[in-house]
Parts: sequence; C-alpha cells; structure tokens
Amino acid sequence: MNGRARQFDLGVVEMSTSEGVKLTGRSKEEVRSMFEEWRVKHKKTYENEEEKEKRFNIFKDKLKMIDAHNAGNHSWTMGLNQFSDRTSDELKNMYGGRGMV
Repeated sequence: MNGRARQFDLGVVEMSTSEGVKLTGRSKEEVRSMFEEWRVKHKKTYENEEEKEKRFNIFKDKLKMIDAHNAGNHSWTMGLNQFSDRTSDELKNMYGGRGMV
C-alpha cells in the first residue's frame, strides 16, 4: 500500500461479534435512523415488520463489528454495503461461498 488507509465495504466477510461490543457513541435512535437511510439507499423492502426487525438486528450487529474494527489500529476500515442486512450464512447460500473469506 502507499501509506493511505483503504476502505473496504464488508458485509460479506464472516466475522464474530461479541455481546460486549457496544455501538461507539450511537443512540438506539441514531442506529435506527442509519438503518432507515441505508434501507432507502439500497432500495430494501421487507415483507412485514417481523422481517424488517430481523434485518435491522443483523444490520445492528454488522455495525457493531464495523465500529469495533474501525476503533482499532488497522491499515483499512470497514463500512456498510448492500449486504449489511444479511448473515454470513445467507450470503454463502446466495453466492455459493465462492470468493468469500
């Protein structure tokens, strides 16, 4: 690399989050607002409120993982992408596990 940090949009990479990881400086309302903005940006719709809440919880877990990673001393940062409401298992099933870390 040329000394600059790179940003990678992850949501595809399988990583574990622990219950102890907190959203850094974000209120529940802010996270909900981020989800709604992300949903509009990526044209996400869900069949019902139960599915929407399930997807929100996955999104929230991904955001915790991203915040924890980005708070560390790394040469690259993580970010949200169109897959941020999907679990690693769902992505593996959708894409056959090809090209996944």
